[in-house]
Amino acid sequence: MSNFDGILNRLAVTHREPEDYTGEDGLLYCGKCHTPKQFRMTAPPMEGRILPCPCQCEKERQEQEAAEQENADTAVANEASQGIQVLASYTLAEAQIENLVTAKGYTDCVAFMGDECVSVVVSTKSGDLTAEDVAKITDITMTETGLPAGNIKIMAAN
Repeated sequence: MSNFDGILNRLAVTHREPEDYTGEDGLLYCGKCHTPKQFRMTAPPMEGRILPCPCQCEKERQEQEAAEQENADTAVANEASQGIQVLASYTLAEAQIENLVTAKGYTDCVAFMGDECVSVVVSTKSGDLTAEDVAKITDITMTETGLPAGNIKIMAAN
């Protein structure tokens, strides 16, 4: 037997279910949808060989799986896109806070935003933050993020 014949014999294996039956044409038929699970080659050089093919209910199952996989892929892509949009909005808000705080005359500012909180680290010439500084920075941060003051942490850079 040639290598090619061996490959064809492995391909020719058709999974048989208990309800499947052999039709008058000698082909295996699905016991559920009554469509062939095999076909006979009619063209040379494989004329007369019987090879497997999916029956109608197997085709429908494969199509359903493909659709479900496509939906799952779409859901994952949408979730990733939403995550990216959230991170982009955080980055934009952080940049706005940093720019507005430094525009108020502070030496430097770095903002870190999470789901429901913001930490703002500010450098001043003196190295300390007064209550007035904290109030100004908190107001800027509340305006840019919409978060309440309790979710905002202002720290002096040391």
